[in-house]
Amino acid sequence: MTHELESHELIALYTSYCNYYRCIMETYNGKPRRIRAPSFPHDIACNLVRKYIDTYEDNCHAAWMDPTRDGNIAKDTPEGIRKVTVKCFTSDAPISFGPNETFEELYLVDARDFSIADCVRIYYYAHNSHDCAFRDVRVSMYETIEDVCIARRRPRVKFSKLYEQLSGLCLVYSGSLVTLLERT
Repeated sequence: MTHELESHELIALYTSYCNYYRCIMETYNGKPRRIRAPSFPHDIACNLVRKYIDTYEDNCHAAWMDPTRDGNIAKDTPEGIRKVTVKCFTSDAPISFGPNETFEELYLVDARDFSIADCVRIYYYAHNSHDCAFRDVRVSMYETIEDVCIARRRPRVKFSKLYEQLSGLCLVYSGSLVTLLERT
């Protein structure tokens, strides 16, 4: 059985990450070599989505997915259990999907403004990874997500391009990360 973290534990992890992030950025500030900022912790992004689902989606509950199965979150809905994948991004760099990655629902956590304003945006795509609209997203001038997956490569696509091409991708939350984590 997976034990879920309490809100205060999640906020402590987030605060620790923010302190680490600031320390790294201050240390390298003014140095001749640019560095890549530390990635946003995946467990915090998944917990944000879990809190969002539990707080805002009627008759739904989210829990960690069994680690032996694909997906990040198991979403219990009136229609049954749905396999949810969570992707988080903190820059305009491409989001990466596995060539064999499958999901029944997709949540994208836009954390580009977390270090400035404690602000995150959560986007939701209600369709699965086999949906034609998702598979037909162009990742380059010549290739779609499906083309890249068939070639057994990881499709990478910038959020702006994904948002332009997926009409079913919608903003469901915009606000404070800490406020969302504090919800019970």
